[in-house]
Parts: sequence; structure tokens; C-alpha cells
Amino acid sequence: TAVKINKWTSDATKDMISNIISPDAIKDSVMCFISAIYFKGQWNDKFLPENTKEEDFFLADRSTKKVQMMQNIKEYLYFEGDNFKMLRVPYGRNITAMHVILPDENVNINEFIRNLSTDLINEYIADSEEVEVMLKFPKFNIEYESADLAESLKNLGIKDAFMKDRADFKSISKQLFISQIEHKAIIEVNEEGTVAAAGGSFQGFLAERPVDFIVNRPFVLLIRDDRTENILFIGKILEP
Repeated sequence: TAVKINKWTSDATKDMISNIISPDAIKDSVMCFISAIYFKGQWNDKFLPENTKEEDFFLADRSTKKVQMMQNIKEYLYFEGDNFKMLRVPYGRNITAMHVILPDENVNINEFIRNLSTDLINEYIADSEEVEVMLKFPKFNIEYESADLAESLKNLGIKDAFMKDRADFKSISKQLFISQIEHKAIIEVNEEGTVAAAGGSFQGFLAERPVDFIVNRPFVLLIRDDRTENILFIGKILEP
């Protein structure tokens, strides 16, 4: 039942996501597949709350929004490409980290993301160098929900699984196909750390020290297990 599914999701995400599905959404369903991920990371070096100041964040439409901007000065792994820069902010035991990719001011973030890949991200991280950085990063708490990811997956080429006459799940059950996929994600970043839950060619160069890394415009954020190179969460932040 929806009640049982929502309770399981709530337990798995430490109550961050408590209502992933409604009774009406599954009334005609034969089977539901549910997954949940919960991540809580404490910064390796916490931001001091007294250094957090109100500053402008520049949105994609050129308007501004006031945000609480955290500040820190320390050595971080840093990489600078021809139209972006990237920074690694480690958690606790330095195994997982938040990687922030900040496109240049004149770069459209959607076009930038279209040219981004896991291989490129791994290459940027491998080529990063530890430099002293003045980091300014906004506090935020964002919730994203997609009622149905089916169209997005179809656009990526996953089509047969959604077609009644072509789906092949016979190892589970005959005449089974996917009708709907729902997704919900929440991520919170503050001075203590991060809490998250979820149901081409280029020329790189290293910057001179010190470096200003001021995250005051749309950016890409990812949380990565740097031992396995697995990306746990990824998203674009347009308005923190």
C-alpha cells in the first residue's frame, strides 16, 4: 500500500522524504519498485557561522537574490578549464566530497551541462591541484520532485520498457511493463555539512595562487565517493 511504501521511504531517508507516492498513483499497479538513498556529510573543515554574510546571487535571468553566503580560506583541490572552474570540498574522513563546477559568467549552464560527462568529470578531478582558495558558497535547502521521469528516460533511448507489447520482464512476470517513474530529491547545505536524500576537447590550466572561488551564480553540484569514483548525487543549482 501507499502507506507502507511512504513509511519505508521515510525510514530509509531519516524522515527527509515522507510522502513519495499517493494511493491514486498505484491503484492500478501490479508492482512497485522503490529505492531510497540517504547521505549526511560533515565538512572536513566546517565553515564558521560568524563568517556567513548576506550577499547577492545572480540568477540566469540576470536578476539577483539575497543568500546567506558561507566563507572559508584554506587549501582545496582546484581545477580551471577554458570556460569553468571546479573545486573539491571534502567531507569528514576525506573519502566523499562535494565537487562544485562553476561555469564562467558568460556561459549558459544548460549548454555547459550538455557537454559534460562522467569521464570528463573524472579527468578534471584527476588533474586538480591543491591551492589556497577563498571560497564563498551559499547555504541552501532545495527540494525537487518529478511526477514522472518516463519521458526523460524515453528521450535517452529507453523506450521498450514502457511499451506493453515490447517490454521484456518475463523473468519477473509476463505482460509487465513500466507505466510511471517518480523521483524526489532533497539536499541541504550549511556550515556543518550536507544532508541529501533521493527517492569534447578542452584546454585545462592551473591558476596562480591564491584563488577566489565565489559561487554567486548557477552551478553544478555533485557528491562523489572518491574511492570508487561513483557519483552519489548530482544536480544544477539555479536558485539556492
